Amino acid sequence: MDASILVGNVLSTSKTTTEDADVIVTGNDVIISNGDLEVVEDGEVLSNEEKIFYSKVDDYRAGLKYPEKTMLSLVYYYKIIHALKQPKGRKSTGVDTKFHGWCKQHFKIDNISGVELLSSLKTDRRIVVVEPYFTILKNVQIKTGHGFRDKMRHEIGQHHYWIPSVVIDIFLSCCVACQLRKPVKNHVQSAAIVSLGFLTRLQIDLIDLRTRPDGEYQWILHCRDHFSKYSWAYPMETKEARFVAEHLLSLFYQFGPCKILQSVISIAQN
Repeated sequence: MDASILVGNVLSTSKTTTEDADVIVTGNDVIISNGDLEVVEDGEVLSNEEKIFYSKVDDYRAGLKYPEKTMLSLVYYYKIIHALKQPKGRKSTGVDTKFHGWCKQHFKIDNISGVELLSSLKTDRRIVVVEPYFTILKNVQIKTGHGFRDKMRHEIGQHHYWIPSVVIDIFLSCCVACQLRKPVKNHVQSAAIVSLGFLTRLQIDLIDLRTRPDGEYQWILHCRDHFSKYSWAYPMETKEARFVAEHLLSLFYQFGPCKILQSVISIAQN
């Protein structure tokens, strides 16, 4: 988005004439009345953060099915007000019937000190256009103490309307301070168990069957070779260390001792 976009306080002005519209931007307020469309900007060079924000917003808007209705521009803002003033949509007024019905369903005109402002019909909150997005979001961010998405969304919902949640996410992704405060997620990666031969590494576990015992047997000693994936199972009355040792000795007498015995079980001492 180029430097002619509305981003702040008024210092220098550039005029673009439309049919009957006069748009005045002072700080965060967008005012539309009869006359010429007057675009006002502060004349300062856009920060890198702001340029990136509007660039991402433009990319997001370009992918929308109805970009003009999802994110209102100043020209479209005036077009809605003009449609709301007409009793019906017809060719004589230059307002499409479907567009007129959509405007009547979502918007209303508030007259404040002789100035016509667009508000939401359902929530009575002020409608926001694309041009001052960054300024509004920046002020909300400062007010919430660099709060994250949920805090900003709640604060915006108190006063403004028609700002997509995706735009808030885009703004937060462009804020350097928020990115530095964002906790880094370090995903734990489990190391693969490497076994080079039969009985190089033997894993033993105890299976608890006390809730469904088989007679006097309440535990199963499970042994697994990591190389061949072969398993042995031994029934036990208790999980005492001497019974575990007896079964391991029986296994080692048949197949030979293992090089590494691996276990995380707690064996009861007699």
